[in-house]
Amino acid sequence: MQLNITTKFTMSILAIVLLVLSGSAVVSVARERRLFERDMAHDAQALAATLATPFSEAWQCKGEPGALSFLASAASNTTELSISWSAFDALRGFWATAAARLQRPFDSTSFVMKTGEVESLVTIVSIPLPGPKGVMVIQESTANERIYLRQSIRNHLIGLGLLMMLAGLGTWYVGSHFVGRPMHLLLRKTERIGQNDLSGPVVLKQQDELRALADSLNDLCQGLDRSRTQLKQETEARLAAVDQMRHSERLATVGLLASGVAHEMGTPLNVVLGRASMVLEAKSPDQIAAHVKVIERQVTRMAEIIRGLLDFSRSAPWKRIPTSAHDIVKSVARMLGPLAQTAGIQIALDEPQGNVTLVADRGQLEQVLSNLIMNAVQAGHRGGQVHVWCERVAEGAAKGGPSGETIAGKAVAIHVDDDGQGMHDEVRARIFEPFFTTKNVGAGTGLGLSVSHGIIQEHGGFISVQSSPGSGSQFCVYLPATAE
Repeated sequence: MQLNITTKFTMSILAIVLLVLSGSAVVSVARERRLFERDMAHDAQALAATLATPFSEAWQCKGEPGALSFLASAASNTTELSISWSAFDALRGFWATAAARLQRPFDSTSFVMKTGEVESLVTIVSIPLPGPKGVMVIQESTANERIYLRQSIRNHLIGLGLLMMLAGLGTWYVGSHFVGRPMHLLLRKTERIGQNDLSGPVVLKQQDELRALADSLNDLCQGLDRSRTQLKQETEARLAAVDQMRHSERLATVGLLASGVAHEMGTPLNVVLGRASMVLEAKSPDQIAAHVKVIERQVTRMAEIIRGLLDFSRSAPWKRIPTSAHDIVKSVARMLGPLAQTAGIQIALDEPQGNVTLVADRGQLEQVLSNLIMNAVQAGHRGGQVHVWCERVAEGAAKGGPSGETIAGKAVAIHVDDDGQGMHDEVRARIFEPFFTTKNVGAGTGLGLSVSHGIIQEHGGFISVQSSPGSGSQFCVYLPATAE
């Protein structure tokens, strides 16, 4: 059972109060008992002093029998006292030891003696006599003392109960008002903070540490709210800048593609112009129809080239859908083919083994592959080859990212290999840094691989690189695969 802080505070205070009051009551009862026994002993001593003179005269006049008769007559007036006389020589044991301490006349000593179930206060008084030396023994029952002590204990218990009740009520009120309620409000505030709700400040009117804690918590929430708003604004600005950077890199790629597209468009345009002149010189409808079909095919080819270029350069929101990795690779290879041919490079594309499907944004992946293939083309030499293919990777086998990244489940790997000059370790370690490039001024922005790295990371994958001087470079894009 979990107790709240007010209950614990009240029980702790009550325990302390009970301990203090109980100790005080015990000490008080013990003191009252000592005072009661002292008063009884004092009364016994006063009685002995009062009886000493008549007892001595009776001893002188009537001898020991007369003196003892006098004591018996004095004791007969009360039922609570027992008065006797004993010679020193007749005392034995503890009585003799107690009487030996009485050095002067009328010296006295008192002690409690229990006979059966009855307790008595025994007072021994030294009485000077002309005859043998002896003591007067006065025994008084402690029944009145027990009655007095029981009444005193009952009064203490009643007072203790009343004080505990008042202390409990007062402590509960103080604890709940100054501790319990503020702690409840602070606890609710921390729960709201855990639920990402920074509204609703804690207002406490008391002036103590809990008020300071509430003010600090309110200031903390206000600071977190301002930081969250600022972070949101900065994140939105950074995302916009990243999108703009990616679009700029895409446009830069489009600019590089322009020369290849111009070369690709030149052939169909020449065919169209030649066939158009032939249409003018044709002598029969069949000849005209044949020339028009050739013109139609070439125009369709040019439209496809222009459409692909426009689609690649257009900035559009991300849309991740299941798509074939081989279709993306084939589309990019076909689009970059003219540029590669101009550079004297052949793009070799392998057919995939089985279904190679992933969930991704097609346009973003096309941008990544365009960057990798164009880098491979620019790194190669005339007569060289860029080898591109994709494959499925077994579960847990996709590993080896720049920072030790892995993909736990099944994955898709897209390879782009070239036979260029390769890279040194220092260059390979920095290729994903923004604005880092080994190309000549004006030939590259240094953003292609950095942007590609970010796109693949946002898709849950990574890019691995293997390269050494003289052996070319091997880039591999690993992405999570969908189910078969």
